[in-house]
Order: sequence, then C-alpha cells, then structure tokens
Amino acid sequence: MLKTFTFAVILAAQLPQSGTVPRPASSVAIGSVELRLNMRRDEVLSLLAPRYTISADGLITTRTGPPFQIAGTVSFSDSGFLSYVSRAWSPSDQREGVSTVEALCGALSQVTKPSENRVRNTTVQVCECTVFVYSTLSPGGEVKHIDIWDGAKTVSLNVVRGNAIPGGAAIGVDESIGTAR
Repeated sequence: MLKTFTFAVILAAQLPQSGTVPRPASSVAIGSVELRLNMRRDEVLSLLAPRYTISADGLITTRTGPPFQIAGTVSFSDSGFLSYVSRAWSPSDQREGVSTVEALCGALSQVTKPSENRVRNTTVQVCECTVFVYSTLSPGGEVKHIDIWDGAKTVSLNVVRGNAIPGGAAIGVDESIGTAR
C-alpha cells in the first residue's frame, strides 16, 4: 500500500478536534464494535456496555481486569451525538511503550520541518512524505515495515516476530539515507 500525504508530528499538546472535517464513511473499531461519527449516545453506550465501561470524561476501559485495559476514548456533542472516537493502540505495558514513542518522535523529527501554524502551546512539524507499509516473510519469521520517506531521508519502523528473536519479537525505529546493499 502506498500513500502520499502531509504527516504532522504533534509535540507538547494535542490539537483541538473542532477544526477537523471527518469523512462520513470512516469508522473506528473498539473491539468488535464499529463506531461512526454522529451515532446516538445511547446506541454507542449500549453497543460498548457488554465489554467496556465508559467514564464521565469518555475513557473506554475493559470490564475484565485487573489490569483493566484502555480501549479508547469517545466524546459526544451537546445534542448527544458521537463527535469524536479514538482507539488505543498503545501496549498494555506503558513503560515499554514510552521508550518506543520517544524513539519514534526523535526519528520523525528528522524528516519534518516546523510549520508556520501554531495552536496554543503546540509545536507542529510537517512532512510531505511517502509512506510504504508492507510485510516480509522468511522461514524464520515475519517483519512488518512502515517506511516514511521525505525524498531524501527514510524513517523506518519495524516489528520482527520469529523463533530466533529473543522473547519472540523485537522492534526497530531507524533513520536512514541512501540505499542499502
């Protein structure tokens, strides 16, 4: 799959969601539940209720636990319609995830440039990038790749799974230029 788009790295704070224009056909899956913008609050709550609890501020967590897992976040408009939904892809071991995201932010800062647009205390960096997403298989395992290329540099994110890998899996976050032989 090959996509070209503007990639934004958000540092210091989250951009407000009010300026986004959603595509009507998009959805986000929380477990097996597909959520779409403008669904009624009561419908969303009833679909999620068998497996999840939703806090007053919209945090979705699993009912089974401890440990309870964060599954995502929802927000509703004043009129009671779904206005925002996110799915948590973070690892359950947050200590493990922090170093990975810090490495990713460091690597992505190498293919981004500061934007003229500032929102509150947020520094936005953008990149006109080409993103390659692919998998490679070998007798020893599988590697899932995401390569983000700005025309000169590449930031590569890799997950390697296989019997020869200590612990069964490893990740890589790399910055590169040129062509490997």
